[in-house]
Amino acid sequence: MKTIASLWVLLALLISSAAQADIGAAMKAIERGHYATAERALRKSAEKGDLRAQNNLGYLYEHGLGVAQSDAEALSWYSRAAEAGLPEAQHNLATLYHHGRGVSRNHDLAYKWFTSAANAGYTEAEYMLGESYRAALGVKKDGAVALSWYLKAARK
Repeated sequence: MKTIASLWVLLALLISSAAQADIGAAMKAIERGHYATAERALRKSAEKGDLRAQNNLGYLYEHGLGVAQSDAEALSWYSRAAEAGLPEAQHNLATLYHHGRGVSRNHDLAYKWFTSAANAGYTEAEYMLGESYRAALGVKKDGAVALSWYLKAARK
């Protein structure tokens, strides 16, 4: 039984190492401006459930880097990673809702996702929560709460 458990751990490490290799190759391709190569490497890992790969693939689609620009595709990839708990993806998804890119503008959903990311310590989301409270976007206007979020983001 101990041998089987050890094999499962080894298999998990090998799969994780392969996913990390794909992400590493994608990041090097992005640094060189080879976005289509990055897209292929990210897609492999994203389809296997790697949250960072899903988020980064969403970014390529949002900005049309190596792929045809598509807010709908960006939304799809960001959503997968956001729902699984990746704060950066939660922030990116919130930004699409905030600006109405790929979806109808929805400040309530933007607030929800900014809150999730901010509660995980994602600085940009903390700032955007300050903006949400300052301008009453998806939440009741509250200058004191806005200031507290601005300060939390600024202290980092």
